[in-house]
Amino acid sequence: MCKERFYIFALKYIMKIAFLNLTLLYVEDDDIIRQNAVEYLSVYFKDVLEAENGQEGFDLLGHFHTIPSKNKANKCLK
Repeated sequence: MCKERFYIFALKYIMKIAFLNLTLLYVEDDDIIRQNAVEYLSVYFKDVLEAENGQEGFDLLGHFHTIPSKNKANKCLK
């Protein structure tokens, strides 16, 4: 096996291990692109959540993670 092919194989293997326990939220308004991307990304991530638009993505994210208000976020940045 040539060196370049080995590196590509190793990188794919490392990515699969590194992301295997993560959940990804994928937001895309085009149904076909979103479906294909979610199918592809499902190989590398534990769970792939999908949303059709930004608002749906924020709503879905809110179920899994508490998003700080802008005031709290601004205080943290100061």
